[in-house]
Amino acid sequence: MKLKLIVAGLLSLQAGLQAAPLRHPIYESGWENITNSVELQAFEQAPAATLQGGIGAADIRYEAKGDYAFTAPDKGIDLTAWRGERVNAQVLVWAGVPLSQLTATLSPLQNNKAVEKKLSTPLSGDASFVRYVLVNNKPTADIIDNQNPPVHPASVYRPIWVSVNVPRDAEPGSYAGVLKVQSEIGGLSFPIRLTVKKSILPSWKDWKFHLDLWQHPITYARYHDLTPWSDEHLAVMKPSLQRLAQLGQKAITCAIVEEAWNAQTFDWFPSMVTWKKHADGSWSYDYTIFDKWVTFMMKDVGITGQIDCYSMVPWHLKFRYYDEASSKFMDAQLKPGTEEYDAFWGRFLKDFVSHLKTKGWLEKTKIALDERPDALVIGAKATIAKHAPELGIVSAINNPSAVSEDFYSICPIIGHLNTISSELIQKRRAKGLKTLYYVCCSPARPNTFPFSPLAESAWLPIAAARYDLDGFLRWAYATWVENPMQSTDFVSWPSGDTNMVYPNNRSSLRLEAFRDGVEAFEKYHIVKSELEKAGDSAGLAKLKTALDPFTWAEGQKNNGQHLEAVRTFMATLEALSQ
Repeated sequence: MKLKLIVAGLLSLQAGLQAAPLRHPIYESGWENITNSVELQAFEQAPAATLQGGIGAADIRYEAKGDYAFTAPDKGIDLTAWRGERVNAQVLVWAGVPLSQLTATLSPLQNNKAVEKKLSTPLSGDASFVRYVLVNNKPTADIIDNQNPPVHPASVYRPIWVSVNVPRDAEPGSYAGVLKVQSEIGGLSFPIRLTVKKSILPSWKDWKFHLDLWQHPITYARYHDLTPWSDEHLAVMKPSLQRLAQLGQKAITCAIVEEAWNAQTFDWFPSMVTWKKHADGSWSYDYTIFDKWVTFMMKDVGITGQIDCYSMVPWHLKFRYYDEASSKFMDAQLKPGTEEYDAFWGRFLKDFVSHLKTKGWLEKTKIALDERPDALVIGAKATIAKHAPELGIVSAINNPSAVSEDFYSICPIIGHLNTISSELIQKRRAKGLKTLYYVCCSPARPNTFPFSPLAESAWLPIAAARYDLDGFLRWAYATWVENPMQSTDFVSWPSGDTNMVYPNNRSSLRLEAFRDGVEAFEKYHIVKSELEKAGDSAGLAKLKTALDPFTWAEGQKNNGQHLEAVRTFMATLEALSQ
């Protein structure tokens, strides 16, 4: 697959968001791979020409065909939630004939006693069909769609994802509703019973979990054929990025140099700052796009924690600028620690700090580094200290060292978690510094690939609690391959490594599982604090025992431990909460 440069002048300007065409209308290409493959010739028993269904589990990714044990629809779904929490369920339907009129509707969930006393309003939720996408060239359930499937093939499962957002001011008690699935050959009803507890989860704006999933705004422009940074471009990104904000995202991903990652993705990552060297030798810097992006993310999206600027140490050590004398762009090859590097970046940093002060963003802005060796980081760190000591540094690093000990945020890869002492974490936290960890294209497990068991996505945030860390980083919220609605395969990375969401504000099973883990992280700290205040040593011991399996040594295993550990931890939290 050939990498593409996204050039603004080559993208057609759309008249408006509603008029923008869908560039990739293909719906579940690859069903022929299912119906023609040997393992999917038939179910254990051939489905009848009636709509059939069963209740599955929200933490299981179901294949299009498999030998699964489902609960009958009339047995109903039982859920428990804190106020302020999102809870999920999953059901599956199938038939022996193709279906073209399949719909799913979730009724409001009523609290009868509260309604009678006018103490509560019904709770609302969503029912969305799960869509299959090619993962390693195999149709895999991952996309939580916001559209009904035009055609559902015969003799394969169709998962349906049910979500209920419980308001923080909801009346505690029992609620009931029903999920109705209709088709041209009949319908099914799934009763839903929800118990809302007294415990309250804080608003996502106040979550302790420090989440950093990198954004790639140009990928939205390319996919939707929109001019980068146009109003239409911002509008199409907004719902998807608000979804990220409501996951507890703290950082805005910014590029201050051209393609800091040396073109590893389908879409180019252009600089949001234009560097210009004038004919008289002076320099100027245009922050128009940078300002528009940061303002949009803070005011319209709601991500306000920090502004991460990539990077003074890009992977290629090339720095593009426009040379007015020659009327063309030039690439300066500069190495941190040299006089030339220091002069080049010193000019910019002084100007950048001055600009950030006028915008009121200086305290939030950090110079961001990604997996750079200490030998290069030392030079960049010295230049920052010399010309812009006000700027903090954040870094995803393979192995922490003394060089990065005082960075605002350090983020080792999961395999190096054991190299960070509890004493160092506490010392950093006392100074207001953050300590995270990350996964990316590795390790094979635990991870958030679309071929990973869903429990691994939930396991990752809980592991941050196990190591007393502040949060988690992953390199790609959305940096789409050519057509992510058809296939997540890519030449450079494991399938699905480049995205957690899909176009047109479609979530994924793994993102929702990850959110469950983030909420569990928040609930853990609340429950732990309550037990400590109550002097409940037995409760604290149970909580610690449930958290113990979330270690790197255990996380590497492929024995189903992630699902068992997550379920046990979640159950323990519920048992110990109010």
